Amino acid sequence: DLQGQEKARELNKEKATTDARMRELRQHESRLHQMTEELEREYNRQRENVGDDVEVQIGEQRKLQGRIKQQIDRAVDMISILEGELREVKKRNQNLQRFHE
Repeated sequence: DLQGQEKARELNKEKATTDARMRELRQHESRLHQMTEELEREYNRQRENVGDDVEVQIGEQRKLQGRIKQQIDRAVDMISILEGELREVKKRNQNLQRFHE
């Protein structure tokens, strides 16, 4: 029965080695799982930041477009006022020319 005891010791030794290796693999698996979760969180955070940045940029563009439109409207108003003043000046010049004739 000496051979049986030797075989049992070898099997126990192999089982202990296998068990140790399995624990090690489970630890690696756990670390990989944690790293994957961290990367997913970081990815989602980055995506949200990019989305926020895009929203901010769109908002800034809309504000800028609003300011540009206001400036264009003011310029159009000024052109209308200047055209009216120019007509008045032309009328005065015509009246002055008639008066001198």
